[in-house]
Amino acid sequence: MKLVALVVILIFLNVVTALGVVHNQYQKRVIGIQMNQAEMLQDQAVDKWSQLLVEYATWSANTRIEKIAREQLGMRYEFDSRLYMRLQ
Repeated sequence: MKLVALVVILIFLNVVTALGVVHNQYQKRVIGIQMNQAEMLQDQAVDKWSQLLVEYATWSANTRIEKIAREQLGMRYEFDSRLYMRLQ
């Protein structure tokens, strides 16, 4: 009788352990998927930030500003370092 009870207890513990292993594997997969998604979002954010830095550098470049001032505003650069604007 004691042997049968011991076998039943061991089988129960074996089933509980197997269920624990399955649950841990499932949690590992879920966390792995979440980590991959977070890494993709991080990569997208880094790409966007790099793009914004390049765009900022382009828009704030001195040569571009001087070109717009000359072509659109009619300004010119004098030797005495003063800017004049042509009145229309």
